Amino acid sequence: MSLHRCSLMITAASLFLAATMSALASPLDHTWVSSTGSDTTGSGTIESPYATFRQAYYNTAPGGVISVLTPGDFGSLNIYNAITIDGGGRATICSSGEGINVAAGPTDSVTLQGFSMVASTARDPAIWYHSGAQLLVKDCFINGFNMGLGTRNAGARTLLVQNTTINGCPQGVYIEPGSGPIHAFLENVQIAGASEVAIYARSGRLEISHSRVTSSTIALKAETNAIINAEGNYIAFNGTAFDIAWSSTLRLSNNDIFDNTVGFATRGGTIASAKNNKRGGQGGGASPTMIPVSVF
Repeated sequence: MSLHRCSLMITAASLFLAATMSALASPLDHTWVSSTGSDTTGSGTIESPYATFRQAYYNTAPGGVISVLTPGDFGSLNIYNAITIDGGGRATICSSGEGINVAAGPTDSVTLQGFSMVASTARDPAIWYHSGAQLLVKDCFINGFNMGLGTRNAGARTLLVQNTTINGCPQGVYIEPGSGPIHAFLENVQIAGASEVAIYARSGRLEISHSRVTSSTIALKAETNAIINAEGNYIAFNGTAFDIAWSSTLRLSNNDIFDNTVGFATRGGTIASAKNNKRGGQGGGASPTMIPVSVF
């Protein structure tokens, strides 16, 4: 065999090997994590999963999916592009205060579903939504963080929270627009034990339906031209049910509002009722005056 022919064969083999290695190193559309996985030897497949969300994320193509194979604690994460993380009810993030930060692109949609987040130290939000076109949080349980879920960033965006429980966080859901509008939807959300505010809308538009807010200092607070539509909710055993201020508007339909120390506090805000809400046991100040159940 001539040296020229040998050189060509070696070159061809090298190119084939490089192409093969490049293909193997390409991000996957679907990766897996497991309590028995490895970030060192794992490849992200269902047969060889990773051990953390972070490693899976770095090896998942934008718009891809990360799934959980077996129950475990898979760590905190920063998200910069479109992704779906499906915990399947098996994922946990047990944190000393760090949770999930979403800082995605202006057209990116992020979905977080099916996992529990429990903080041993109430420091950071469990989920902080910096940027992105849409964030969907569903089927999650959040406990003990300084804030359950918060957003404050530039650009128009949408926040959806569904079938999620937030317990023992000083602030449950915090909404503050930046340079663009935000539209938030809370459906079948349960918030309890917020020592500050369960739902705090500092401007923006909020739709809350079929949700329960209980045993919190303030159930829902609105400021700075916020518009809130509340339908079919149960608001009870809070210090103040609704605190509506600074040209904000609260529209109520078919809500049950019972046994709050103060039912409504308005400081320059407007409360509009569809006259199908129920209330009872509300009062004012530290010594509430009991009132009969009424429809308003």
